[in-house]
Amino acid sequence: MLSHVFEFVRYIAGKIYPTRKESFNLIQAVVRGKLHETSHSRILGEILKHDQAILKSFLDEFVEPRLFCTEEKWEVIIEKDNIDITIQGEHNVVIIENKVNNAPEQYHQIDRYVGQKLSEDKSNIYVLYLSRIYPLMPSEYSFDESKDKCTFINKTYKNDIRRWINEILLTQDKAFSIHSALYHYRNYLNNMIDSKSSSEIPEEISTEIEKYLAQSGCQENTISALEQLSIELQEASEICKKLMYEKRWAEICLNIDTRLKENNLPPLLSMHKIGWDLPDAGIEFSIYGMGKRFYAVVSYLRQRYIGIIDPDNNGSLDETIVRNLKCILSPMCSDPKLLSESQLYSTFRYPYWFKVDNDSNLISQYLQMITILSQNDKVSIINSRK
Repeated sequence: MLSHVFEFVRYIAGKIYPTRKESFNLIQAVVRGKLHETSHSRILGEILKHDQAILKSFLDEFVEPRLFCTEEKWEVIIEKDNIDITIQGEHNVVIIENKVNNAPEQYHQIDRYVGQKLSEDKSNIYVLYLSRIYPLMPSEYSFDESKDKCTFINKTYKNDIRRWINEILLTQDKAFSIHSALYHYRNYLNNMIDSKSSSEIPEEISTEIEKYLAQSGCQENTISALEQLSIELQEASEICKKLMYEKRWAEICLNIDTRLKENNLPPLLSMHKIGWDLPDAGIEFSIYGMGKRFYAVVSYLRQRYIGIIDPDNNGSLDETIVRNLKCILSPMCSDPKLLSESQLYSTFRYPYWFKVDNDSNLISQYLQMITILSQNDKVSIINSRK
């Protein structure tokens, strides 16, 4: 077996270089400690794209046995339409949402992905939710309307992805490049998950839980009691997370509103008030002679964005309008330090949109955008007080 050869090579290397106590990990060296969710998705996606046998093993192990054989051809797509990984055939599709670093949920995130695949006539939809240590369930903020339209599966990197790589993939004969990549990635996951900072439950918390179980008279059925406690803690965690986002968003809106009023500008207008079910807020404005109204929007719950929304959402914008918007907002791009990224994308609903690094920048750069609009002779800011 080729895998035995690799083990023998590693054994000989250990004999030749006995002073090295830790194995060299290429990924650890390159990223200096941390891979983002997107990097984990690219690694997993590229592994699945490269080898149909690995893809079959993945679907058998994590989605549904024999699902692979129901399609003549499977396509693996990485980071398209905001979906981390898409595995799809003619009728079946697997949507993989990667939360290995506990990225915040986005508004109706999973609902949007499922709705998109339903519109593409995919009759059988699976959602695979990958978290780091605990199998998590997305909250209703992200996953509500589509619960009965897909099959939801939650797995973890700690117990599932690592075991799959270690016990199944690394025990099979693979090309050297694949085996090496899997070996280094497996070791990176071990370092990430087993490090002290990633330990499951701190000792003091574990002790308190045991005291709670003892006081509750649950010694006879500890596993059931722990399962129930785990469910309750997950529910409490989701509630706390939702409240935390709401409180932060309220503070951001209050801060911006106060500073807008100091400059005699209209207050923020909630997107809910204009019929959009989004946790965004903004100022309404128009461009002279264009016959359209837009909103200069600030958004925190979708990972800190600022930009322009076209509320009509009735098809592609005229090129003249987009050109005027870009011309008006060009000072936003004049200094690379102002934004973490330049324009993310341009569509009929979001003709100009930026991602921002932190809460402070979100506020200052949104106010800069409003200042640019209010001082431009082509723009009319509509007073939302009226």
